Amino acid sequence: MPSLLVISAGLSSPSSTLSLARRIATAAEDSLAQQGETISRSELEVRTLAFDLASYMTEGFQLSEALSAAHRQVEQADGLIIATPIFTASFSGLLKMFVDSLPRTAVVGTPTTLAATAGSPRHLLAVDYALRPLITHLKASVLPTAVFHSTDSADSAEFEERVQRAAEELSEAIMMEHQAGSSAP
Repeated sequence: MPSLLVISAGLSSPSSTLSLARRIATAAEDSLAQQGETISRSELEVRTLAFDLASYMTEGFQLSEALSAAHRQVEQADGLIIATPIFTASFSGLLKMFVDSLPRTAVVGTPTTLAATAGSPRHLLAVDYALRPLITHLKASVLPTAVFHSTDSADSAEFEERVQRAAEELSEAIMMEHQAGSSAP
């Protein structure tokens, strides 16, 4: 069974960033269910690793057990949803610290959907000029449709269509990767 990992760099609980990522994940699960497929979904809230990441960065790059386990989750996932709040026109520092801690090959070729939340629609382009290059640099297979939601905008039919399109792209890419992997000698 293929696996989907939701990575949320939201800072609070409850988190609008995690809620957005879950919405996309649920739509991907529904898309796969319509094809008679299932997926194993797990979540990684980066905020729970904040102290581990700070220690990693400041005390000689030693991985804690929790950070090692998070890395394994990322490396074993067949697909990713990476969601971040946007602060000062870019992704959260917490996400950057996590990405910096990952092994270089952790997400190579992994189908990845990007998502972001912000307080204003003015931050919309941050997904494409900040987050997309970061994840592309890791050689993930970043899918074309990203999802952005601002707290001062109401959910619209267009937003729902975008969530659905992103979910369908992700579910299709995960199944293609999973089938290619299971047919390899």
